[in-house]
Amino acid sequence: MSKIRASGSSWSNGLTSNTHSFALSKPFWTASGAKCSKVVPSQVFGRQAQAVAAVVRQCHRREDSFMNVAFFGEHRLVVGESPIWDVDTQSLLAVDIVGKKVIEFDPSGIAFLKLDTPDIVVAATRDRTSRLMLVMGDGLFVQDEAAGTFEKIATLPQHEGARLNDAKIDRQGRFVAVGADAAMQKPLGVLFRVEHDGSVDMIADGFTLGNGPCWSPDGSKLYIADSVAKQIYAYDYPTSGPLGERSLFADTTDLGGIPDGATVSADGSLWVALCGAGKVVRYDPDGNIQQTIEMPTAWVSSVIFGGPALDRIYVTSLDPVVVGVPGDEHCGRLFVIEGEGATGIAEPRAF
Repeated sequence: MSKIRASGSSWSNGLTSNTHSFALSKPFWTASGAKCSKVVPSQVFGRQAQAVAAVVRQCHRREDSFMNVAFFGEHRLVVGESPIWDVDTQSLLAVDIVGKKVIEFDPSGIAFLKLDTPDIVVAATRDRTSRLMLVMGDGLFVQDEAAGTFEKIATLPQHEGARLNDAKIDRQGRFVAVGADAAMQKPLGVLFRVEHDGSVDMIADGFTLGNGPCWSPDGSKLYIADSVAKQIYAYDYPTSGPLGERSLFADTTDLGGIPDGATVSADGSLWVALCGAGKVVRYDPDGNIQQTIEMPTAWVSSVIFGGPALDRIYVTSLDPVVVGVPGDEHCGRLFVIEGEGATGIAEPRAF
């Protein structure tokens, strides 16, 4: 096993915005008929993307568009992703992929853990002994907090020209990570599962930009998007062995943007962040759209349920300036949505 040293246990808050300060439940957009400009990519983005084509559209906001949405904390991330609510600590973990940071927030949005990572980090969670675990670089790492190092416990090899892009824990407590073509042109991404004994299984491949793995309430169905194709797939997901048949769950082409991070609520609905379109979309288990929540930034990146009753929806976002695309006023912020009448499922700790 290899160890690499963290570059530090804290980072500067130079990206922090002090422009707005709101109570957790206070909405920040109530202007009737206000217009906003969004950049909606016809392609998709990533840290190593070669090009991103963009078009600009105007949209009218209803007076009540953001009445249930508030800022969560004051941090502004470069590429905020992979939020996870830890029910044991009642805290929200999120990563800044390009910023190489892991941030943990208390329920009020105050960051009490700010950790620099030595490589690109796509997901973070805790194991059953409360150690921090990261999907970073080309593998799965566990933090040795006392030594200030990260120990590699599994290698997740991608094809040449590909990289890891997203990860989450399945209902059995196993890491599942998906890759992407760094240039987002070829289906090079591989889907891995890390078993309880540390062994690694390749369970699917052919993703150009794999995103948003999540599971039905009983764990029997895996949902995952290929953002370039603008499609969300469903796989039969047995507790062991290979994946079952893949089916098309939803095509998001007509909705704008691309399907990014996702989560499932207790009633089986799939909630998806449409990055570039500024929407969180709720699908029923049959793939029918039940609800669309407009967000204050076009660049939402992922969603997760959290809070004491698991009835709040936390949303990360990113700043597309990393690929040369203009952002908007609130890109990179974290948000919380309340009052939607849905509850989530407690996310398991790893292993």
